Amino acid sequence: MGKEARGICPHCQQQTGDAGTPCPNPECGRLGYYLIPILSFDASKARAEKKGAGIEPIIGRRIDRYLMVGKAGEGGMGAVYIALQQPLNREVAVKIMPSIHLSPEALERFETEAKAVSALDHPNIVKLYDYGFGEIEGQRVPYMVLEYIKHGRTMKQLMTQEFAEHEVLRSELTLQIFEQVLGGLGAAHAVGIVHRDVKPENVMLTQIHGNPYYAKILDFGLATGLHGNSTGMTGSNQILGTPTYMAPEQIPSSRRQEIDLRTDLYAVGVMLFECMTGSRPFPGDTALAVLTAKSNEKFNPFDAPVAARLTKPQRAFLEKAISFDSDGRFQSAGEMLAALNEAIAQSGARKRGGLLGFMEDKLGTQLPGLGSRGPATPEKTNPPAGITGSGATPNPITGMAMHSMSGMAQNPLAGMPPGSLSGMAQNPLAVQGIPLNGGPTPSTSPGIRRPARTTTNPIPAVNVTPGWQSQTSEIRRTGQSSMTPEERAERLRGRKRRTTGTHMARAVEAERAAAGTHDNRGLPTMLVVFGIIVAIIAVSVAVPRYLESRRIDRTQADLKDLRSSLVIAGKFVGLDSPVLRAGTQLDYFISDPGRPESPLLDAWGNPYRVRYSLQNPAGYVLYSTGSDGEKGTCDRAPGNDDICVELGLP
Repeated sequence: MGKEARGICPHCQQQTGDAGTPCPNPECGRLGYYLIPILSFDASKARAEKKGAGIEPIIGRRIDRYLMVGKAGEGGMGAVYIALQQPLNREVAVKIMPSIHLSPEALERFETEAKAVSALDHPNIVKLYDYGFGEIEGQRVPYMVLEYIKHGRTMKQLMTQEFAEHEVLRSELTLQIFEQVLGGLGAAHAVGIVHRDVKPENVMLTQIHGNPYYAKILDFGLATGLHGNSTGMTGSNQILGTPTYMAPEQIPSSRRQEIDLRTDLYAVGVMLFECMTGSRPFPGDTALAVLTAKSNEKFNPFDAPVAARLTKPQRAFLEKAISFDSDGRFQSAGEMLAALNEAIAQSGARKRGGLLGFMEDKLGTQLPGLGSRGPATPEKTNPPAGITGSGATPNPITGMAMHSMSGMAQNPLAGMPPGSLSGMAQNPLAVQGIPLNGGPTPSTSPGIRRPARTTTNPIPAVNVTPGWQSQTSEIRRTGQSSMTPEERAERLRGRKRRTTGTHMARAVEAERAAAGTHDNRGLPTMLVVFGIIVAIIAVSVAVPRYLESRRIDRTQADLKDLRSSLVIAGKFVGLDSPVLRAGTQLDYFISDPGRPESPLLDAWGNPYRVRYSLQNPAGYVLYSTGSDGEKGTCDRAPGNDDICVELGLP
């Protein structure tokens, strides 16, 4: 906390002064009470009133140099208090084992936890600052001083909130959090420490710059591996751990299995099953029912209806993670993290709605041709029969190879048998294979392979009038033909007048008018143009509205996520949250995790803000100014586009 705050005595609740100084009241001074910060006093008083009791006697007293100012929680092994380390006034967490629990076994376990935490130096494992014994009302009790995670919440609290909003924990959060959890456990396993009580309540989440879900693993009270207990065998009649997350080898039975790092990975697998399905894998209203189902090797948690929402990669991952036999599980935290990354990546890449998504999830593979965005691969085609040689390309017209055609292009007469030219001069139609006067067709040139062709309408024979060559020569020489005048007149009557330009249009109009028809070709064109204009107008109106609705949806989702980091257990964490920066007037900005010195922007490029709302009885609100960028109210009045979520009072 640094600077001393104004304080009050929690015992007499009358004397005030600087926090950390002894209470001036003689009675309080005799009992060893000190003044604590007023905010801490208010929180302790509210907690006591909720339970219908008074403030705990330890609040306001010191153990060694640690002044107890509040209570963070309690469990079977003791209670955790918020304390100020004197004279620095640094907030720390002090775990105390009450004298009623001081048995040799409990004391050894408490000391084991302190040694386990002190042996670990990892950013995702809570840090140990001090360990020792102190006096409380004449009783000597052990204590350990741990890192205090301010504004933190447990993984259990986050899961409850996410399940209410999304039914499951979102994939990106799952990967982000469990990457840290597996990293911390991997560090513990590397030095031979097994946690043995991994569960959502023992994973604390807080917000730091650049990571709104910073994870810390707590409570190594059941850790093994520090006293030569390398085998980690459980006793025949002792249950240590939380039934829901315990591995089968932790359940007392005649089948004794080794407790090692795979025991912790099993608990992580149960947590991931719960995160991915929204339900626990082993049902039961009592611890005995859960342990009974878990100790039954034939019980299959994937038969439950909630398992149907798992994709095939997720199911394969979880089946290995919570395998009954420890040899069938992941053998290290690193292996498990790599498999988790792959399972989530495959499930996310294949996620598709409707029938196709259902089929892909069940088949565990992407349906061919439905999800690919890459270029299509052309199928190989075999060259037609009769074409040989590499690179021969079939000609779609004749079926001949292109290299055969190239030879013809250079010399169209190549490949003809000798003597064909003289025949061509006498009968040019013979080269094309057209029979004359019903005669036989000339043989095909050996340089060209013609495909076999069958037709029901063969080309009829061309009957040429004898002497046509001399008649043609006569026309070329004199410009006249031997056609009779009657034949020439009949030919001219059958010929239409050729017209162009305006004359052509007039001729067509006259012909249609004479036939009693009208020109309606312009109507379809007008309809097409009108349809295009309507489509352009519709798109110009619909696209901005669609984009605006997407911006609103994104902003509302951002506000929900931000609220989850600012509201813990239904209470606003306060304006001293590390993610808030003082802004203009009475507003506070949300810091951008990637650039802490800059505010986080909404979909319109305006900063997200926190302010105290006089119109809102809930107190503080987190809001976006909307598209106009102007601050309004949260009452959704006409002309007001602010989007708000309530934070409540700190």
